[in-house]
Amino acid sequence: VTEVASEAPKSPAASVSSPNFGGKVLLITKDYLGEGNEELGRTLMKTFMFCLAESDVKPSKIYFINSGVKMVTEESPHLENLKNLVEAGVDIAACGICLDFYGLKEKVAVGPLLIFMPLRKRCSQNRW
Repeated sequence: VTEVASEAPKSPAASVSSPNFGGKVLLITKDYLGEGNEELGRTLMKTFMFCLAESDVKPSKIYFINSGVKMVTEESPHLENLKNLVEAGVDIAACGICLDFYGLKEKVAVGPLLIFMPLRKRCSQNRW
């Protein structure tokens, strides 16, 4: 999990009606956390996503690339937490090239597809 960018704080008026966002953009680059045992890493990622979904302060956006795109598909153990994040106002998107590579493009269950080049631009400009 990598923090890509911080966004400017929301105006006080905007924060009254919306959840508290930390202004962070997260880049999920694989479907497990850490190095070493991948099974343990998947358990850690599931715990991390649960904690993120339950947190009072959420990121504004989460981008999934490489094997991280497996997390947004139909059979993912992360779907409930990701859907809760979307319902809370977090923007989620997965890399289309990566989904193609893993043969998962037709199995996306949460978030739109993201074309990689605009991702770089969006991250550098803090735009969705």
